[in-house]
Amino acid sequence: MPLAAPTATPLFTVNPDIPLVDALAHSSNLQLVANQQMTDAAMGDDGPHLAWAAAYLGEMAQAIVHDLTIPVAHNNVA
Repeated sequence: MPLAAPTATPLFTVNPDIPLVDALAHSSNLQLVANQQMTDAAMGDDGPHLAWAAAYLGEMAQAIVHDLTIPVAHNNVA
């Protein structure tokens, strides 16, 4: 479930000239940090703060992957 309103304009998009590999690497890095924060949240006293930060990072990673799949969906490429 997105943290922003469903009708909101997306905050994160992939710029047209960014290579696919670079965009996926950035998404992977965001997800890595989100996963590390969730582990820290589960084991430490800062749980709620880290959990929200991890949720936002996960949503950013998801937005990148979503943007990268739009051309594939339009071209019916599997």
